[in-house]
Amino acid sequence: MTVTTTVHRGRWSLGDRLELMLRELPFEVTPGAAAVTVELEFDREQGVLDLGCLGADAFRGWSGGARDTYTVAVDWATPGYLKGELEPGLWHVLLRLHRIPPGGLDYEVRVTTSTTRPAPLPPPAAPKPVGGRPPARERRDIPASGEMLWYAGDFHSHTVHSDGALTVPELAWLACDEGLDFLAVTDHNTVSHHPELPAVGARYGIRLLPGQEVTRDEGHANVFGDTGWVDFRQPADSWYQHARTHGGVMSLNHPLGSDCAWRLPLADRPRHAEVWHSGWFDRRWGRRCPGPRHGGLMSSPSAAATSTATATTGGPAPPPPGCSPKTTAPQPCSLPWRPGVRRSPRAPVRPCCCGSGTNFSRSAPKAPHSSAPTDGAGSSTRTAPPFPLRAGCTVWKVTRTR
Repeated sequence: MTVTTTVHRGRWSLGDRLELMLRELPFEVTPGAAAVTVELEFDREQGVLDLGCLGADAFRGWSGGARDTYTVAVDWATPGYLKGELEPGLWHVLLRLHRIPPGGLDYEVRVTTSTTRPAPLPPPAAPKPVGGRPPARERRDIPASGEMLWYAGDFHSHTVHSDGALTVPELAWLACDEGLDFLAVTDHNTVSHHPELPAVGARYGIRLLPGQEVTRDEGHANVFGDTGWVDFRQPADSWYQHARTHGGVMSLNHPLGSDCAWRLPLADRPRHAEVWHSGWFDRRWGRRCPGPRHGGLMSSPSAAATSTATATTGGPAPPPPGCSPKTTAPQPCSLPWRPGVRRSPRAPVRPCCCGSGTNFSRSAPKAPHSSAPTDGAGSSTRTAPPFPLRAGCTVWKVTRTR
């Protein structure tokens, strides 16, 4: 057995982050290597460092700030990373300087390559099987025109392949238990979960849609479909081009979401954006509030992005209770939102389906995600069904008018 260790250590400053946020720390993989293990040490109470891996020939995975260590081996890999032969050559640890304190942040990265294959981690116990469910037509007691049907689903979810708490089978089981017909699994900056989806979906009788949440500090976007990995390091226009070239769909996530708001330039605007996000249950989201997450001045999500109403070109929507008109004044944005959005007098604000927000949990669902066209070619009418599918679960019907 041959073991080689490479160590990078130092101190990142705010100037380093401003100069280049994503750093590539090199290490050599020699012929015959069977596994690479990376370990990261830093003070998590002081800052946040995101972790990933770039092979000599291709991308090998990403875990962001969810992990301090990962292994890439010939026959297995840590969730979020891609197993396979280790091509000899110069590899890189990807390190994104996500949050650096004013006084700087000490770090150490230790890379160990070995010619011996490590034993894989024991697989987690599979959740119990889901009982048979009646067809969607029998479960959806909602009026639909002609042969059209209602389907309940969530367009934005995470697993242990990024910063989620559940495995793919656990997530599928929970989605089925909540009565969903489909679920898009959109882990951050990785596609390592894609190979699991067909078999797990077949087992639990739910359509699991492959996706990736392409994630940068300046904005997040979901790319739906089996499009292959989307390189988050490239400009956002290349994400959109990749999605269209490979038969996928791109949707901008939580575009008015405070420090997660969309701030990347786009020459060609996508037609879809997320119109409901779990963070918007916090009515302070996107407003001028104390604390690091609420320092910006943005349109109020409850007034500008999540209402069930018809978008109009009238005056601004009234501010939520307890919030002055000044705090809901819109900030210039690259998205083609209509200047005024008013709530429909016929329907309350409702979620599109029952999910839990950023990732599912074992507790009761908190919030879902939904996407709708935003291309400005006309107005969008979003109408909520008059009654829920089940407790806490409804869907959206999105139509286009010109």
